[in-house]
Amino acid sequence: IKGLGNKSNENRSYKTQTDPSKHFTISLKKKKYKNRGIGVVANPLKGNLQYIQLYDYTVALIIGIDEYINLGSEHYLNYAIKDAKGIETVLKDKFQFDEIITLYNEEATRDKIMKAFYSLRSISPNGGVLVYFAGHGVTIRGNDGKELGFFVPFDGSLDEKELYKNISMQQIKTDISRYIPAKHIFFIFDACFAGLMLDTRATLINPTRDLNYLQSITKEIARQILTAGEKGQSVLDGGPGNHSVFTGRLIESLSNVKDYITARELGHYLKKRVYGDAALRGHEQRPVDGEIYGTGDFVFVLKPIDLEDKILSNEKEIEYLQQLTTDLAEYKRKEAEEITTQELKLKDLNAKIESLRKNIGGVIKGDNNLDNMLIMIHQKEEQEKRLIALRQQQYKEQKRHQTEIDRLKSYRTQKIKKILIPEVKKFIQITSSKYGQDMKTEAWNSLIGRCPKNWANGVLEGDIEMLLSGPHSRDTIISRRQGVKYYLGTDKTKKNYSKAKEIFLAAAAKGDSMAKFWVARSLHIGRCGFEINKNMAKQMAKEVINHIIMLSDFGNLEAIFLMASAYDNGFAVEKNFFKVANFYKTLCNNNDFIFSCNNLGVMYEKGNGVVQDSKEAIRLYRIACNEEVERGCSNLGGMYERGRGISQDYKEAIKFYRIACNKKDPIGCNNLGLMYKKGRGVSQNHFEAFKFFQMSCDEGHSYGCHNVSKSYYLGEGVSQDKKEAVRIAITACNKGFADACYNVGVSYYKGIDVTKDKHKAGKYFRIACDKDDGKACNFLGFLYENGESVSQNKYEAKELYRKACDLGNKKGCENLEN
Repeated sequence: IKGLGNKSNENRSYKTQTDPSKHFTISLKKKKYKNRGIGVVANPLKGNLQYIQLYDYTVALIIGIDEYINLGSEHYLNYAIKDAKGIETVLKDKFQFDEIITLYNEEATRDKIMKAFYSLRSISPNGGVLVYFAGHGVTIRGNDGKELGFFVPFDGSLDEKELYKNISMQQIKTDISRYIPAKHIFFIFDACFAGLMLDTRATLINPTRDLNYLQSITKEIARQILTAGEKGQSVLDGGPGNHSVFTGRLIESLSNVKDYITARELGHYLKKRVYGDAALRGHEQRPVDGEIYGTGDFVFVLKPIDLEDKILSNEKEIEYLQQLTTDLAEYKRKEAEEITTQELKLKDLNAKIESLRKNIGGVIKGDNNLDNMLIMIHQKEEQEKRLIALRQQQYKEQKRHQTEIDRLKSYRTQKIKKILIPEVKKFIQITSSKYGQDMKTEAWNSLIGRCPKNWANGVLEGDIEMLLSGPHSRDTIISRRQGVKYYLGTDKTKKNYSKAKEIFLAAAAKGDSMAKFWVARSLHIGRCGFEINKNMAKQMAKEVINHIIMLSDFGNLEAIFLMASAYDNGFAVEKNFFKVANFYKTLCNNNDFIFSCNNLGVMYEKGNGVVQDSKEAIRLYRIACNEEVERGCSNLGGMYERGRGISQDYKEAIKFYRIACNKKDPIGCNNLGLMYKKGRGVSQNHFEAFKFFQMSCDEGHSYGCHNVSKSYYLGEGVSQDKKEAVRIAITACNKGFADACYNVGVSYYKGIDVTKDKHKAGKYFRIACDKDDGKACNFLGFLYENGESVSQNKYEAKELYRKACDLGNKKGCENLEN
């Protein structure tokens, strides 16, 4: 229920948090307007069809909010995002919109919504704007007795004392509607308000559709409004397509448009249908529509292909369809003939090759003299050339033939996939409902019953990826899934990045989308034996991201993990910890991805995407540790060491660090080494500390290598060797540890156990500074200020001192002031 949020989301038990590091900008695409622009074809009372130009640019702004950062979970909504995405889909599929802007959940803050509104200032005076909002609306009575309506953004409030956090209908009416220069603006709110915006004029009782009406509205401006209900009413869920009753009917009416539909027509239709739907359920909900001002009328315009089909006469349309059918049949016939011809050619070539093979080496009859021997050699040379040429021709024909077969298979797969996807969505809706669990097998059988013969053979119940991929891709998917086991070390498979890399590359070469994303992810973060290459990673991910998102929406756990990683690292999508946490919650409940409980624990410990909760973090770390996830044991040890969410206990910390280290977790080994170094919960022992630091470094942990370097430098637990200390510090730096890079820089600058080299010093200070090491930024600023190893640049020095100061380096602050 939308309105006052009376319906809770039972699956949510946490509050959301926004990421203050995000920046939000919107700019309309610059576009050269054509003379034709966007228009419709209208029927005059007599005569031929006539084209009417309406807009030269159209924009839709779609806002959907299910969850609110300042509201409890009892005020969360179930359908707002789904409703908004349903509107987005129907607009993209059917109508002419040059640009569609979407703001969902944490994207839909008050600031970002207002920025989106004010970005529309750049639209043409002959443009059209549609605004759709699904979420909470609230109405209060002002001091003058008049009612004030507000819609509630993600960071808004239902508290009357905090209404300034919302966006008022009066602001929409008096500011935004007049600020945007578009000819027509249509606001649709799937929320309930008082009838406060419609005080200018009433809507037409029976909207007209003739040529004269269309010609008149193209000349007049319009600011129109349609809301799901009046004040005090609640917006019903459970409408068509599992949307709200209002939006379900809205999508239904837009989906059935044959040529165009106006805002008044839409309002006239929805008022009747929604009121009737609600009445059947013993509920009162009456949509409200009308004009803020103006006598024009917003028009939803179908895509050009539909418009041009409308211009055709019925006879020409039938003739076109008949010709299309004939062409298709002829294409299939020629294709079949070509395949048969190529098969015969290959058969003939094979016979010739076999004949030539038998002839090579045969003896030429005649006198045994030099001339005959020379002739025989020339014949053999010619035969060998012909054989090589035939083999090359055969290879080319086979390759071309296979390419064509692959193309046909791919075309067939995509066609079947397009048919199956809507059916898969229905299957997901059924099985995700608590009332549909008992029908899962029947629903699956019904789904695969839509497939061509043999298409679903061997596909396990619920394996949507296998079902959509087609039979010829299944071996590749099976292989890639084994690669995932090697990568994650799941299903009793020992981690092996080398094998995982080999499998991912092979599967990606065969076109497997998930494998391509694994490779792209590894290139982005430098994992699995790949060197970091973010440009290549971005390019690869862009090709397949939509497929991964689709599979994650269908509940594919591998795709969900990849999307969690993508949102966590800001890879291929914008960083979004809120979504990451939701993905990990799903994965934590599955044995194959139980390690995600540890990842979710980290989010609770830090308060990323969820409300910070040390006790919940401990619970999740313990689940992971009990399931032999070594990092979970290491993190659990950290909670005991620091006394976060639990009584501080060094002995328990050592116990869990040791469990993790025995499983070769580098962080566990490093932390265990630190306990021995500091004498926490155990007698101080630098030799034991060094042993565990070395184990951590050997497993690739930069901090472990850094501690090995320090041990060599100080001679703690090992013979002092400052040259070895520098060498290992370089290793730690190359693995990403900023403090090690700084230490290497100091060594080169001062010539400590290495040849003094200020150029190298500057290089390592730069690496450390780029990793936000304040000491390194300050030292690098000093080099620029004095022109040591770099060209003197006091502006650059000042910026580096500023960065050092911002990072908390006091010396950097002092140098900045001086």
